[in-house]
Amino acid sequence: MKKTLLLLTLSLFIGNSFAQTVWSAYKTIDSDPGENPYTIASGMLNGGAYPDLVVGTYVGNKILVYMNNEDGTFASSVEVATLANISSVTIADIDGVNGNDIIASSYSADGGKLVWYANDGSGNFSATENVISSDVDGAGTVFAGLINADAFMDVAVSAFDGDKVVWFSNDGAGTFSGGEQNINGAITEPGDFDMKDFDGDGDLDAVIATAAWGAGIIDVYYNDGTGIFTIDPNNVSNSGNTYLYDVDFVDVDNDGALDILVSDSYGTFSWYKRNDMDGTYSEIVITSSIPNPGISESEDMDNDGKKDIVLSNGATGGDDIVWMKSIGVPPTTLDVQTTIDGSGIQKQVYAMTIADFDNDGDLDIASISYQAPNDGVYWFENLLETLGVPENELAQTIRMYPNPTSDLIHFNGITTETMNVSVYDVLGKQIINQSINPKEALDVSKLQNGLYVLKLDNSNTSFKFVKE
Repeated sequence: MKKTLLLLTLSLFIGNSFAQTVWSAYKTIDSDPGENPYTIASGMLNGGAYPDLVVGTYVGNKILVYMNNEDGTFASSVEVATLANISSVTIADIDGVNGNDIIASSYSADGGKLVWYANDGSGNFSATENVISSDVDGAGTVFAGLINADAFMDVAVSAFDGDKVVWFSNDGAGTFSGGEQNINGAITEPGDFDMKDFDGDGDLDAVIATAAWGAGIIDVYYNDGTGIFTIDPNNVSNSGNTYLYDVDFVDVDNDGALDILVSDSYGTFSWYKRNDMDGTYSEIVITSSIPNPGISESEDMDNDGKKDIVLSNGATGGDDIVWMKSIGVPPTTLDVQTTIDGSGIQKQVYAMTIADFDNDGDLDIASISYQAPNDGVYWFENLLETLGVPENELAQTIRMYPNPTSDLIHFNGITTETMNVSVYDVLGKQIINQSINPKEALDVSKLQNGLYVLKLDNSNTSFKFVKE
């Protein structure tokens, strides 16, 4: 690829500006994906720079791929495979070759399965089931990540009818020969779970919510770094919830420590904060217009550096998707909600995924609607606007080169003594945050190949570069 000098004219402001996030009306990706789409995931599937989509239908029994056309639209679905009662899909590089593969679970009270499908590197997937386990009855949520001390992508799954949440160690080539290993093997009817580094020791811990009607139990399990888990002696919650549908590790109050965000589909939408003094948990209820909370996601939707919350409706009627901006100042924490989709076109939004689908520097939303006749796949464009009247505007021409780059990015035209540089991937995750001086280059050699967004402090303009 030819390397060129990218000339960027930026207006650097000394003063106040702020961003306002508004949303497009729903855009239909597929109005007929098959019966009851239930799960959705996003990621790079064909080596392109725009996120693609994978959808699983629960009654239609299909795994579908939608390639991003890179123009604000998606190609028609391609059926990867048939799998009974698909309850969860995720995307990760399982075999270490040809990019991201697809991992899926099949719900069955007697014989649930956990499988993966190999990518050829161009977004074409083998229909051959690579079976990780056929002993996860009532298989539900699927998670892929580095669970033990090696560098290979492991897989975890909940088994509602099997009364367990287990994980499987990958040998690096997509073989899981060691059998299941318990996160908790004696939990009653587990539903959703999430894995992040809750205690800050560098490994993935787990939070699990039971889906048993009326039980309302939520527990944290700490990883010792090798994939052996120990339960927190303090319950997050052991009563008061009717049907726990979604649980996530999220830094709700943006204080640098993870909290626990929970949707009770027949009750409340709330979060739990761990008390530093005694290790117990306190519940804070979040007010929204959605009486039956479905799935929630937490990302920085307005590029202000704080994680916001997006919540879906797990039932029908009223708003289908809402956004709650993070204020980041406890105890208020969240601003009043903004409706993203109140059209009524969606019925039971059981899953969403957030990514920059149009590569314009802000995060968009793709969702599935479960219930007929509007069972479909949709997306909502984030129309982020930067507002405000700058004071003492300083026009400055900054040159960034080369683009694409394999190792270093150089800058010309920076007149301040230092400038903070942030680099984000296409999912909005901050990868680099450091200060540089005018003659210093930014080292991006350790980044994976792909498209990134680079932002300079005091600038209301972001721009993109390609790492190759």
